[in-house]
Amino acid sequence: MSFKSEPLLQGIADTLSKNEALKERTLQKTRAIFVFNVKNKEGKAKAWALDLKKAGTLTELKSTEELEELKPDATITIKDGDLRSLIRGKSNPQKLFMSGKLKIKGNVAKAASIETVLKSTRPAKSKL
Repeated sequence: MSFKSEPLLQGIADTLSKNEALKERTLQKTRAIFVFNVKNKEGKAKAWALDLKKAGTLTELKSTEELEELKPDATITIKDGDLRSLIRGKSNPQKLFMSGKLKIKGNVAKAASIETVLKSTRPAKSKL
C-alpha cells in the first residue's frame, strides 16, 4: 500500500460505523465535511472525504468533479507521513500548521475540530 495513512483514515470510519453513539456525538459536534489531500513519498496524490456532517463515512475521491459536488467545509493538504503521525496522536496539528506542513482551505475553525475527532476515534493504546 503506497499510502500509510489510508488504513488509519479507514479505521476512523470503521470506528464511527461500529459505535453509533460516538458517531452521533461526533456528527453533532462537528457538522462538517473534511477533505484530506495527501501526497506520499513517491509524489502520488490521493484525496479522501470524511463526512462528519450527515453520514460519518470516508470516501476516496476519484475526480475534481466529486470534490466540487461535495462542497467540503475544510480541505486539509498534508503529506502522508504527517497525516499518519497526526492520526496516531504523535504530531500536534497546530505545530504542523505553523510549520507549513498542514495547509487548510476553507473553515479553519471547523478544521480545528478534527483533532477532537481523531482523539475520540483513535484505538485504545495496548498495555502489552
